[in-house]
Amino acid sequence: MALSADARARWIARFHAIGLAACGVGALVLLTYVVGSLALTGGRMGRDLDPLYGQLLDWPLFQVPAWLVIAIGIVAFAAFVPMAALVGPDQSHRIPSAFSFTVAGVVLLSLLSQFAFPTVVSVSAGGVVETEPGLHWIGIVLGVATIAAMLLLGGRAMTEHDRRRRG
Repeated sequence: MALSADARARWIARFHAIGLAACGVGALVLLTYVVGSLALTGGRMGRDLDPLYGQLLDWPLFQVPAWLVIAIGIVAFAAFVPMAALVGPDQSHRIPSAFSFTVAGVVLLSLLSQFAFPTVVSVSAGGVVETEPGLHWIGIVLGVATIAAMLLLGGRAMTEHDRRRRG
């Protein structure tokens, strides 16, 4: 059963809004962490780095849990992929914003979290901490999969939109 143009536009708008909201949360967490770390922890961005200037709070300012990164990635995938599949040339302007928010709110947040908060495996007798990556990498995979799916599914509509606009 095919959707009417109005129903399709409403679903596209809903999916777009849900995806932007989820990725917006991720972007806000990323921005809060980076700005907060620069301002309050003396510019210290990692465990092995020294503060660049006087710190008001100890590093880390807060830890980004893996479940948050994964949840944001799942919601972005679940919202943006159907949106890209439904989008036509008249709604293709939604793809670039979804792409940008996915990069900021899922991929960059996951990358920062992956390297800033590794999972501690053990501490040797000499005091050397051995770590392995936490589960934040799942967010990276979800973000890249979302971007790839949006480009594959929405690329046709974007190309058609450009063709109509030019000619």
